[in-house]
Amino acid sequence: MDPTSSNRNPTETTVATFLDERDIIIGEGPLTRDEAIHRLVTRLASVHLLPGAGEMEQAIFAREARGDTVIAEGVALPHARLANLQRPYVAILTSREGIAFAPGKGPVKLIILLFTPLSQPAIHLQILKAIATALRNPKSVSVLASHNSPHDILRFFAGSQQTVSGHLEAADIMYDEVLETLNESDSLEKAIDRLTELKVNILPVVDRYGTMVGVVTINALLRICIPQYLLWMHDLSPMVNFEPFVDMLRNERNSSIADVINKDFAHVQTTDPAISVAAEFVRRNAFTCYVLDGTRLAGVIKLPYFLNKIFRE
Repeated sequence: MDPTSSNRNPTETTVATFLDERDIIIGEGPLTRDEAIHRLVTRLASVHLLPGAGEMEQAIFAREARGDTVIAEGVALPHARLANLQRPYVAILTSREGIAFAPGKGPVKLIILLFTPLSQPAIHLQILKAIATALRNPKSVSVLASHNSPHDILRFFAGSQQTVSGHLEAADIMYDEVLETLNESDSLEKAIDRLTELKVNILPVVDRYGTMVGVVTINALLRICIPQYLLWMHDLSPMVNFEPFVDMLRNERNSSIADVINKDFAHVQTTDPAISVAAEFVRRNAFTCYVLDGTRLAGVIKLPYFLNKIFRE
């Protein structure tokens, strides 16, 4: 089957839109990470007459210094955002032998280099996501690394179902791997166990149909331990013999989390724009925003993760 065949509108923007066959370097021999990046940057600068190849390399290495960009087994995605670019550029290098790209990780056979304009965070994140999604299957990486023709690699990305709209949505930012949840029928014991084991301060709660119904927080658990009148007292030093946690310790196994579920939590829909996520963080003074697909939990966005994605990724 032709990998470019699909029901996708051929005028839609994909990763292939920013990729030229001349930007693809096939079957390179033994190289270091720095040599591979140098060849890719040099190729892009030469083909597209881009000035400042040295500054482009420095931007890539600065990003790698904050954390390596090996995104899956056998594939690295070094990237940087530059102020002087007018559009994104993609370059690819394949290596049958593999290249040692990051300490403690296996060799990569596919290096995809990405530069985007600093003023276009939406396109930047969507291209990153599109590439990562297209290469989730390790077999795809091996197949691409074995190709002898740049045309075949270009066809692979041209046939991708992942489009680049330039409009940043919550789904483009969220963390959507396996999400830990509580069930609304769970006990306080289980909630305490999961919160402490995972070292988190909040967990989403779903019902038996998968609908997200609220969240349980560490603060909510503490609040049910402490009588309300104590919160009005400024000096609790006389309460040395008061043990507010005894009842909780006695009853946690037989008590439900129903009384501590907070149904007023920060959330957006997958298709909501990024500005809605930012507004939800500010409006609710929240650290965690959940992303829903209808009523079902689709992903989660932590505030530091959001800031990194928008400003630093």
